[in-house]
Amino acid sequence: MSRIAAAVIAIPMAVAAPLPALADGYYPYPPPYVHHHNNSGANMLAAGALGLIGGALIAGAMTSPPPPAVVYAPPPPVVYGPPPVVYAAPPPPPVVYARPPVYVANPPVYAAPPQVPARVAWCQARYRTYNPYNNTWVDNYGQLRVCVSPYG
Repeated sequence: MSRIAAAVIAIPMAVAAPLPALADGYYPYPPPYVHHHNNSGANMLAAGALGLIGGALIAGAMTSPPPPAVVYAPPPPVVYGPPPVVYAAPPPPPVVYARPPVYVANPPVYAAPPQVPARVAWCQARYRTYNPYNNTWVDNYGQLRVCVSPYG
């Protein structure tokens, strides 16, 4: 209780202490255009009333009763009944796939490389750009020429 009483007395005094200095027109540095002292008692009375009201508001806020305690009640127990009977169609039978047929490739037959006709061999030896599929070659100017060999 003594802490509350100290707060009720100290707070209004702390708030009201600087107010009389401001009430009579004192400034830490005088503005160049204002220089007067108004020492009327009305200003002092108004400053004291403001300090008293401010202190009362702060002390009232500090001494308000604490909020009620929150009590958490446990949830009601969950009661499970028998599971519902569900009638459903039976699952479809598993899908069984037939094995794919196994194809065995014929083993490779190794034979002698095909014989190059003499005409193709002669044209390949003579012309670097020879194409055996259409029997042509490309000359230095980009023109296609037919290979004429002595083998026909």
